Amino acid sequence: MTVIKKCFSPKEAFISLIFLTNNYSLCERGKGELFVFQGYSHFADIRQLFVEMSSLRRDCISLILKYLQEENFTETAHSLERQSGIFFNLNYVEELVMNGEWEEAEMYLSGFTKLEDNKFSTKIFFEIRKQKYLETLDRNERLNAVEILMNDLKVFSRYNNDLFKEMALLITLDDFRKHKSLGKYGDTLSARASILREIKKAIGANPVFVGKMELPAIDTAALRSLANEDA
Repeated sequence: MTVIKKCFSPKEAFISLIFLTNNYSLCERGKGELFVFQGYSHFADIRQLFVEMSSLRRDCISLILKYLQEENFTETAHSLERQSGIFFNLNYVEELVMNGEWEEAEMYLSGFTKLEDNKFSTKIFFEIRKQKYLETLDRNERLNAVEILMNDLKVFSRYNNDLFKEMALLITLDDFRKHKSLGKYGDTLSARASILREIKKAIGANPVFVGKMELPAIDTAALRSLANEDA
């Protein structure tokens, strides 16, 4: 109870308790604030309390996520989704893929799975990096393509070295569509839509995403009441 007295208001106490006990560092640029405790010396006790009450933690984070979504704090919401690993926003991944935001897509996915977790995760990361590579070749950015090949794609040689060699050979072609496996490669948006279908299949079959595709039904009225208290 001491912690409530050391915060400025119930709203700040509630949001600080959730963010700080989970090591989140979230702040919507130009829109929000990051609430902090002032001189509270028993922070470890609060952290332990939340570790022991994992279901409450999940409900609290889900509540905040819904609130952030309703208030259109999308940047903060996606950061919390990734850092907590509680809710995987497939619509957001679709948006990133169709916009060609490959680094952002990988960063978001990394909050839920790693390349080596299982064959489905490997497939997801491969499709993203392959498309990034092909688009770079299509723009005739050869040096950048070599960097992607060596830094992003070489890791997959341990799974299929022949496939990696084929990817490397594409650099020698003036148009990678001349390769027999890529003869039907169309425009950029069509290609992105095609790999998105593959990514969604892999996500659907991947056990690491089980139970994370939907937020539980939680009423945000309580949090909204706290948020409006100081208004």
